[in-house]
This record gives sequence, structure tokens and C-alpha cells, in this order.
Amino acid sequence: MEFVDILNVNLQTYANATNITLTVLDKDGNQTSQFGQTYQYCSLFEEATGKYCPCSKKHQDSCMQSLNLGESYIYLCPGGLIHFTVPIVKDNSYQGSVLAGPISLDYPDITLVDGIIQKYNISLDYRRKMYTALTAIPLIEPFQARHLSKLLFLLVTNLITGEAERTKN
Repeated sequence: MEFVDILNVNLQTYANATNITLTVLDKDGNQTSQFGQTYQYCSLFEEATGKYCPCSKKHQDSCMQSLNLGESYIYLCPGGLIHFTVPIVKDNSYQGSVLAGPISLDYPDITLVDGIIQKYNISLDYRRKMYTALTAIPLIEPFQARHLSKLLFLLVTNLITGEAERTKN
């Protein structure tokens, strides 16, 4: 089995076990695979912000932050939800990142949607649809989010270490 296949099997297992969507991004920030669902809240936010949607840039910047830190990085996305990212570094070369999320650390609140609508000048026509879609986002306790982020980092780094050992022999 190739490394990418082993990584994909493990990421699918993580996504199934945690109900957290995982997206693999290459070193240029392009999506190469996804495990789990695309949430309607994110689709509505992207639709409402159109060509000015800040999501891709924020995710890419956060991937670079996790690379610079050498560990997982938890952050708030432009849509007001939590994501975390883990770098994929093989043979001292950045290959891409695993992006986890969205998740919510608190129960859905209309004030979150109102703040996002105001900040990004989104039409009020989206208010009810976005709030309804927000209720489908997985709710995770804050302490769990930190540990799930660390677990994903350990999973990816151990797979890379195992691959290095396997190719040595």
C-alpha cells in the first residue's frame, strides 16, 4: 500500500469515529480528498460572500501556521466555527495539511449568525438558512477539541514515521 492510501484509510477511520470532516490539502492549498460531509452552513457562507469568500485563504494561512509551529493548530474560521489543521511533512519537506472541521464549541446561537452577517455584509435573506444549517455542525466540548486536534497530529506524524521506517527496510 502506498503512503497516501494508508493515510486515507486512517483519516477515513478518524472522520467516522469522531464525526469531524477531514480535508487533505496539498502544499498549494488545493483539496485532494475529503472524509465526511460538506456542511450546508459552509456552502451558504461561501455562496453569500461570493468571490470575496475568505475561507480558502484562512485555511491555507492556518495550515502554514501549523507547519511553523510543528504541531496542530486550532483556529476560528471566517464563518465563526472552529477548525484545526495538522501539517504533513515527509522527508523534511512540506507535502500539505489535514484540515479538520468545522466544529462548534457551543450550542448554536443566532447572535453568531447575526455577527457574521454584519461583518461580511451578507444579505438578511441568509439569516434563517444559516442558523438552521448551523444546528447541523458537530458540537464538541472545548477540552475534547484540543485532544482531538492532538490525536490527529499524532496519527499523521506516526503514519509518516512508520512510512519512513517501512521504506528504509
